[in-house]
Amino acid sequence: MFVTILLGYPFRTLLGAQQVGPLVRHCIEIAGGLLLTYFCFGLQIWHIFAQSLLCYLLMKNVRPGKMQLLVFVASLGYLCVGHVYRLIYDYGGYTLDITGPLMINTQRLSSLAFSLADGQAKDESKLSPTTKQQAVKKFPSVLEFLSYVFSFHTIICGPFSFYQDYIHFIEGTDVSLSSQTHSVSNGKSTPTKTPSHTPAGVVWRKLLECVFCGFFTVVILPKFPITHLRDNQYKQAHFLYRMLYVILCTSVTRQRYYLAWKLAEAGNISSGFGFNGCDSSGKSKWDLLDNAHVLKVEFASNLKVLLDNWNIRTSHWLRHVVYERVHSTLAVFVFSAFWHGFYGGYYISFMTAALFISAGRHVRRNIRPFFQSSAILSTLYDVITVVGTQIMLAYLTFPFVLLEFWLSLEILWGMFFWLHVVTIGVVILFTFVKLHAPKADEKKVK
Repeated sequence: MFVTILLGYPFRTLLGAQQVGPLVRHCIEIAGGLLLTYFCFGLQIWHIFAQSLLCYLLMKNVRPGKMQLLVFVASLGYLCVGHVYRLIYDYGGYTLDITGPLMINTQRLSSLAFSLADGQAKDESKLSPTTKQQAVKKFPSVLEFLSYVFSFHTIICGPFSFYQDYIHFIEGTDVSLSSQTHSVSNGKSTPTKTPSHTPAGVVWRKLLECVFCGFFTVVILPKFPITHLRDNQYKQAHFLYRMLYVILCTSVTRQRYYLAWKLAEAGNISSGFGFNGCDSSGKSKWDLLDNAHVLKVEFASNLKVLLDNWNIRTSHWLRHVVYERVHSTLAVFVFSAFWHGFYGGYYISFMTAALFISAGRHVRRNIRPFFQSSAILSTLYDVITVVGTQIMLAYLTFPFVLLEFWLSLEILWGMFFWLHVVTIGVVILFTFVKLHAPKADEKKVK
């Protein structure tokens, strides 16, 4: 992943769309991606070819309507077989294998299929603004498809990008469409100066974040291993100690994910991929492929805000291929669990998250208005919800990290399933009881 950062600089500066054109850039992307994938995974690279070829043939030969569903099932099914095989040969391990790139490739293939179907939609008014923006009207050539799949700065760790965004990057239209400022004279807008969109400062900032997250991953994380939850010393400890340890170990474990994602973001930005227009002051934004906003996660005031800022690109994929089609939050969590694999801990975490989000909606609807009458009460509510969100996050994510189903249930039993009981109680209570806070103007009258 450091190599992608180093390769990205000449790719952006010497092999930009203005210098060499899309054809050369596609070829370089494929060559670099093949070399990196083979170096990391050896002959396992054929799984990427097999999954991609199967889905490309389905996209090419099946009509839209059934096509996107078949590609979704085929890509996710191929990944699931890989997950099952990994359960057999490396249960509970963290061996680096091809399942990581297969997870990202599943996102690419399924999203492309749905975008192609959206591009052939007879009634575009039925498409949401996002699906309309990502709709693909021209079927990708083999070269374009392989470039999208094997792009050297996304193949190892992503993050996921939509096909349209990738093609705009390769062709240089991601910058050129937004790069000119305009002056107005006699009612006409004319282009003036093209601002610089050099991302060097952003790359260095990402690398500084990597240093911080890397320190926690290498130095602090080994001192608070998740495996301690298996020890009798932990199981026999006081309830407060058990809860505090879960909060601490999951907090430092998150740094491992931040480290990988920030390295991936830096590699893409170094290559020139990630430009997202300019802000109101004309400053370039390089947040198109941001996969986590660390501070917004660590200080989120509710679980929905937290999930919106964690693994962001995967959330965009799930919204595009699942939520926009069936409009079910539960379906999103179920498919997310399948995408991650078949460890029982994943399913405990995702089902718990769905329950917590439902309870959170009830709390915001019924409790929050009572704290909006003054700045002090509003601040108090924010502090309580930030602390509560971190407790919920630790409670629901330790099974995800621990992986094991029965051990996770045993630990939850040792905690008396207390947050499950509370949230189920909240959902039941506010399903039948609706609280109505007095409006601000009514308070003034009284």
